[in-house]
Amino acid sequence: MLDLDIHPVLIIGTSHSGKSCMLCSLLSYARSHPEAGLAVSLGANVFPDGYPNSDSRYANAVQFYNQTVPAFISGRAPEDSSLNEHFFIPINVSVNRPGMPVQTIKLAFLEGMGEWYGLATDGNNFKALSPDVAALVDRFGNAMSFIYMAPSQPTAEGAAAFLRSHQSLRVRWESGAKY
Repeated sequence: MLDLDIHPVLIIGTSHSGKSCMLCSLLSYARSHPEAGLAVSLGANVFPDGYPNSDSRYANAVQFYNQTVPAFISGRAPEDSSLNEHFFIPINVSVNRPGMPVQTIKLAFLEGMGEWYGLATDGNNFKALSPDVAALVDRFGNAMSFIYMAPSQPTAEGAAAFLRSHQSLRVRWESGAKY
């Protein structure tokens, strides 16, 4: 991603915390409101050739951008992620403001398997990021963004999931973990 001048955005939260809905909402706004002066397009695969499942990870990004976001625009919420691997959705955002030159920003949003953010099975410790995401965080030489999602009200899973999400935030904060 450094070589491609892409800024990674890691969206992390417990199951049903709204990660996919938030990303769909951002992309649908940019795609549906020309007055915002934003043009978004799907970028190139961020996984290099030879990376495990590079092609299928990019196919998941293409599906999210070309099917999940339009479905969200038409009123359907994203389905629960049941993928066994994460993927990045590469998005090129062109900002066009009157009187200013067009500026393009390349972002890559982490999607799938956001449940790293939940409590570990012992209920007290924070789950570790997957080794490849932890390696990205440890070795990436530029700034990156983390968005920690926690639902603001009980979800379809009920009050238990809501409390579990907020417990995860508390444990994460109190642990002083690196990320």
